[in-house]
Amino acid sequence: MNKRMKWILGVIGIICILGVVAGFIIDKLEPASEEEEVAPPAEIESESTPVEETETPSTPQTIEDVFSDADNIEISEDNGELKVVVTYSAYITDKGLRDNMYERIRTTLGLRQDIDALNFQLKVPLKDASGNVEENVVMSYQLYEDRLAEINFDNLDGVDIPAIANILYLHPSFKD
Repeated sequence: MNKRMKWILGVIGIICILGVVAGFIIDKLEPASEEEEVAPPAEIESESTPVEETETPSTPQTIEDVFSDADNIEISEDNGELKVVVTYSAYITDKGLRDNMYERIRTTLGLRQDIDALNFQLKVPLKDASGNVEENVVMSYQLYEDRLAEINFDNLDGVDIPAIANILYLHPSFKD
């Protein structure tokens, strides 16, 4: 191919690109056609009906609700100590899940402010060096009465959960 032919093909390519861009711009600038129907405004009822005050469906009411996506949850209480063991069958060990668990621990504490201690464990399947998969604890969180007494539940954030723990264990695969 000679230089003249390459030049002509280059000019044709540029013209095609400009045509596509111009068409796109014209479509965006063109006002909506008059044929498009606009939905009429919604009518407002003249009589008001009483609305029950209920919490939104996304607000957990029980600890089971907090961990409703878990494959298994074991909840027990003995002498004021609440023990929650949550198990997921999927191999998930990442910062997002860990931070999500902190938020769920906060929610659990908010639901059960009457406890003297919390023992929370998160279990997921982990693969060892030999390739065997076994369910293991990747997070263990313990909070005792002395710290529970200091908590202002109205201002407690999930990001603060690790800082107030009496004991926090994170499996190496579950750390930053």
